[in-house]
Amino acid sequence: MSPIFITEDDVGQLLSMKEAVKAVEQAMLARAAGKIWNNPRSRLPIPGGSYNFMAASWPEKNVVGHKSYTAGRFGASFHVMLYGCSGEGLLAVIEANRAGQIRTGAASGVATKYLSKDIPQSVLGIIGTGYQAETQVEAIFEVRNIKQVNVFSRDKKNRDAFVAKMSPNFGDMFVAVNSAEEVSESADIITAITNSKTPVITHEMISTGVHINAAGNNSWLKNEVDTDTVCKSDVVVTDDIDQSKIECGELMKACETGKFSWDKVIQLDSIVSRKILGRTSDTDVTLFESQGVALEDLAVCDLIYNKAVKRGIGLGI
Repeated sequence: MSPIFITEDDVGQLLSMKEAVKAVEQAMLARAAGKIWNNPRSRLPIPGGSYNFMAASWPEKNVVGHKSYTAGRFGASFHVMLYGCSGEGLLAVIEANRAGQIRTGAASGVATKYLSKDIPQSVLGIIGTGYQAETQVEAIFEVRNIKQVNVFSRDKKNRDAFVAKMSPNFGDMFVAVNSAEEVSESADIITAITNSKTPVITHEMISTGVHINAAGNNSWLKNEVDTDTVCKSDVVVTDDIDQSKIECGELMKACETGKFSWDKVIQLDSIVSRKILGRTSDTDVTLFESQGVALEDLAVCDLIYNKAVKRGIGLGI
């Protein structure tokens, strides 16, 4: 079978958030069982940015692939190359901006499912209203019953626009607030999805029992959560420890102070598989440091590819 090219529009038709959350969860279970291999992101300098490369293999599903992209002041361009493991060669080239947006949300959804309080109704706080924020909210709605969403962005126009955009799909529960501190008031779940170099979540904002998703940082230069929040958390989880050691600014800084150490960090697959207990009580503070790893891309792109073949979607290369 000849390889196919799957466009961003195709991805939008083929991949739902419900499916993505399930795919990422299944990938975490497979990793815990030693059935997936993940290669952390590497970066090469280019004018005004970097070229990024990350790869994973899942022989049980007969699929292996890599995601590569350029990112910087000239914008970003994302592609996944998907191969068969048994001599099939290249299966597909997939435009992966939308897929990456959905998988990043899905990872937070999986973490929230296993780390947040399982209560009848939860309050969600979201800090950051860029294009990644929408899928963060969507994924958390898949795993928790949300009664209110507090929204903050530094620009009032942006947070008001976000509330106006999200409300028709999810109901009249979105509230634009005037500070990050207001986001955290009565919140059971807080998600930060920013590119901030200074913390947008501080330890003063943390209340008993809250779950935090730090989803916008995959650079040692960035810092969404302050060190005291890391140290105050009862459970600290990331989707890949090796990748976090080279690009998770919050955890790197916390370890440098001597107040925290890498042996306290738990990998998400161990939580999902129940090899390690995450939250053990409603009073625990839990933190998920999302790095965005290749095995998550592989999981959703394998799903995209198989649905595309079944539906006859995709251009021959």
